[in-house]
Amino acid sequence: MKQMSLIEMDGFLKGKCIPRDLKVNETNTEYLVRKFGELESKLETALRECRSAGITIDNLEAKCAKMAAENTSLKQSEKEFNDFCREEFSEWEDDVTETPATDAFLAEIETRRNPQVH
Repeated sequence: MKQMSLIEMDGFLKGKCIPRDLKVNETNTEYLVRKFGELESKLETALRECRSAGITIDNLEAKCAKMAAENTSLKQSEKEFNDFCREEFSEWEDDVTETPATDAFLAEIETRRNPQVH
């Protein structure tokens, strides 16, 4: 739908010109009601899509939080394994897996929980 310019709208309202999508025997009032109805329908569709996207984002954030919790647990078990191996084998070298994305995500969650602390 092409947007009317200010001059075109003024001409339409004064009855000097008609829009090309005006239906046969349709009054100006009926035309405007139809156009506002179409816009309202498009707006409702856009709002539905935005809500759906928001739900998807919430679901993804929940999954990320679960994965971060699992990674935290895995990091702890890796630390315990390294501690055990260090005790049993004098030449054991720690090889700790770095997880900067998990660490950053957990820090963000902690900041959201306690904004006054950070």
